[in-house]
Amino acid sequence: MTHASCALPLRLPGQTGFQVTPIRIGCTLLGNSPETLAYSVAEDQAIATLTEAFRSPINFPDTATAYGDGESERRIGVVLRNLSAAWLHAGDQSRPRSDDWRFQR
Repeated sequence: MTHASCALPLRLPGQTGFQVTPIRIGCTLLGNSPETLAYSVAEDQAIATLTEAFRSPINFPDTATAYGDGESERRIGVVLRNLSAAWLHAGDQSRPRSDDWRFQR
């Protein structure tokens, strides 16, 4: 089965104008939070996982700055930087665990 044969419906969340799939890619585990998850996710493994996920019809990654103290969002950015498709990034306003608040909105 190819991704082309797995078309998903698109929806308009709110009044954003972005069309997104009803299924999101959960990125909590890709933020590398061994103190929370009791295991680590190497960057190359996370990048490979995200790359494959973003090749699918799903265009809606879900993350937060608290996932790996911003590491999940950084890793998503590494992959998205090389893609031409439109993506809507769903993130929350949570504060990273560190005192370095680089992600102020």
